[in-house]
Amino acid sequence: MIDLEQRVLDLEKKVTDLELNINKSLSEIKESLVEICTTLKDNASNSDLKLIAKDVQINKEKIAKLENNQAKIVWTIIGAVLVLVGKAVVYYIKTNP
Repeated sequence: MIDLEQRVLDLEKKVTDLELNINKSLSEIKESLVEICTTLKDNASNSDLKLIAKDVQINKEKIAKLENNQAKIVWTIIGAVLVLVGKAVVYYIKTNP
């Protein structure tokens, strides 16, 4: 009987030790998961910001090209109007002595 009681006490001690080890392991796992989640969220935010910054840069370049093209078209129209006005003046001068 004494042997049985000792064995039960040993088993209780082992169970208690196992519970402590499991609780420690679970807390370590929980901390690791929190760190992983934080890292993933930070990486997702950073990658989104990088994509947005890249899109903004591409759009800036496109806007600059469009503004340059618009300026060229405006100057072409102004030049054409000046040529027409010049030709009209030359025609007027030639027809009226």
